[in-house]
Amino acid sequence: MARRTLWRIGAAVAGCLLGMATVACWAQRDELSVPNPGFEEIGGTVAPEFLRHAAITDRVPAAWVAMQWAPFGSKFETIVEDGAGRAGSRACAARNLDATACPGIYTRISLPPGRYELTFHVRCQPGKRGFVRAYLGDAYSPLELVGPGWRRVTYERTIRSALSDAEIRLQNHSRRVTTVWFDDVSLRRVASRSVSFVPDKRRRPPKTLLLSPLAPADLQRDAAAWAERGFGGFLLRDIMTDWSVDIWSADGDPVTTGEDDEKLQEVLTCNAACRAHEIDNFIYVPWTTPIPLWLDDEGWEDAIDALHQAAIFAARSHCKGVAIDVESIAEQFWPQWEGYDYSLYSKSALRQAAYARGTQIATAIFGAQPELELLLLPEGLLEYGPFYEYLFRGIMEQAGEARYRGGVHLLSKGTFDVTNVEDLLQYPSSIDIAVRTLVNKAAQRYWQKRCSLALGSWPLGYTRPITAADGDLAGWGGRAQIFGDEQIGKYGDRGPRFPIERFSEQFAGMMMAGKKYAWIYAHGPTWWRGEPMPDTAGMTPQEIAKLRARHTVENIDEYYSIVRRHDVVKLRK
Repeated sequence: MARRTLWRIGAAVAGCLLGMATVACWAQRDELSVPNPGFEEIGGTVAPEFLRHAAITDRVPAAWVAMQWAPFGSKFETIVEDGAGRAGSRACAARNLDATACPGIYTRISLPPGRYELTFHVRCQPGKRGFVRAYLGDAYSPLELVGPGWRRVTYERTIRSALSDAEIRLQNHSRRVTTVWFDDVSLRRVASRSVSFVPDKRRRPPKTLLLSPLAPADLQRDAAAWAERGFGGFLLRDIMTDWSVDIWSADGDPVTTGEDDEKLQEVLTCNAACRAHEIDNFIYVPWTTPIPLWLDDEGWEDAIDALHQAAIFAARSHCKGVAIDVESIAEQFWPQWEGYDYSLYSKSALRQAAYARGTQIATAIFGAQPELELLLLPEGLLEYGPFYEYLFRGIMEQAGEARYRGGVHLLSKGTFDVTNVEDLLQYPSSIDIAVRTLVNKAAQRYWQKRCSLALGSWPLGYTRPITAADGDLAGWGGRAQIFGDEQIGKYGDRGPRFPIERFSEQFAGMMMAGKKYAWIYAHGPTWWRGEPMPDTAGMTPQEIAKLRARHTVENIDEYYSIVRRHDVVKLRK
């Protein structure tokens, strides 16, 4: 989606209070009191967990807290500086002392439900550009690119429920050593507008992909039913369970490969049934165990070959592509990971090696068949460390130079719990800015022409950690009102993580923001019915509730209806 198109979508939705056909408007704009808005007073604190990582701790703006939001204790400085403000007064400097930091400040304020406009002024140090973002209540603003001149940034969003301790955050999100200055923060309550949800009239609306443990044989049998439910593709789990696995051993016989492989024939037959209903499937490859060190040529030779074999399997079984999930090894994307020994190599050498591994991954996947699609999840660019950025750059710049027809498609996990449509529609612009800033011109054109971002949702499958007396993880529980603190296992409760009305709104935002795909994470077998409920005669109401929560999603047809409708957002003036 073009950047200006994304901007128009965000601008059109800004001002919306969603989920209602008609919303009353305030007659005036009410200014709220933000403490120490010009950062003229000193006397704030540094978040205790970051005290040893802050270069200066005694010049924090009064009524604000200084911290940084990147992991592993990156070095930073957040202070009041004399003469740095817009009119020669004071301003708050948020300084990255290393490229991994994400420093800034926050304060807390009570917010009743309503729509708010947060405004602040910001500039970057001379000769550089940086990125900033704000946080209001429970969501981030899009990334904003800033230069050395002062500019005014405005972030509007709707607060659904009263927040007694809502945060206002201002962050230097530049991901490089640089300083930005913040000044003159204001917050006001503004008039709301309303929206409605209408069917998507596009000739080819985004397809909805489901990441699930559904077996190929079951998908083959029920392909027509899944198409009727509104699903357009599946990320097939449990075929290749890690990057280190030989996909040709998935059938229990590592000797047979190619057309003689039983698992390939199973997936091929499944895909033939699915294609009749325009369902596209992908081989899902999670990076579960630590990947080889970036400079380990021998280890990466094996890893790249395993990915290449997965791509060959996908091509020969007529899958649409390969999906790589890197979430489990995210710590390895940060230079501070404990597995790195900088007495043997430099951070620069690791960055260049990560870039080279990205080019190898692109060649391994698309070399099997240029029409294959490569799905990367999570999106990572806003939250992961610099080695992920270099890995992604390598993938994109190799793909852009070779012009592989399938494209690279990012699947977000950062939107799993974002159910407010306006927040969802602002999300793609941050990813778009991050990609365009990171890669070269050829890769930018490739991103525009062949690639996309798919927003993700996790509506079903409630799980929560149960901690022991010492604070360690003891097990996994479900909804407390049904199971209490009983350890039922990670997949024991099929119930909703948030109300279905919020999923309906979220899905409309996913559809509207999507160019090619939206996707849903199925936490266990949550999106299909199991065997009929057993006889509950003689059971107590609590026992019946537990059985139902473990057994099925009682209103699953309503969820299917939401996916099938493909609603999008329509603004009402």
